[in-house]
Amino acid sequence: MSILRFKVDGISISCSIGACMYPEYGNDYQILYHNADIALLISKFLGKNQYLLFDKNSVLPSHTLFRCMDKLLDEVSEAIIVCDAENYNLLYINELGCKIADKYKKDCLGQECYKVLWNRDKACEHCINVSNLTNSYCSYETDKFAIK
Repeated sequence: MSILRFKVDGISISCSIGACMYPEYGNDYQILYHNADIALLISKFLGKNQYLLFDKNSVLPSHTLFRCMDKLLDEVSEAIIVCDAENYNLLYINELGCKIADKYKKDCLGQECYKVLWNRDKACEHCINVSNLTNSYCSYETDKFAIK
């Protein structure tokens, strides 16, 4: 992996590139394109102006999917909060949820939701523990957040 930046006629040009070598890592168009695409996504994940040749160690970063999902959920006009049903730890909160709670995402994730969002010492009455779960989910609407 290297940084890719150059000038042409005084104009700075940069790009991110992913490539795959034939026949080492694919012998048809579909496989070569797929592997080159993985290399491109990895190079973009590592920063701007990068290039990367696909090899046997090239693995698509798992947080690529989560970054895309984050961006989509941050565009929603409602607060979205996802908690672990066993221990009430906050697994996800979108930007609006953070704004309403007046908290930073990094300070919320992994913490018990009832402590961070509601300033409580125990789980809220409306929450469902994993032992009481069915095949559905718990949805709770309120306009009372622990706002400072």
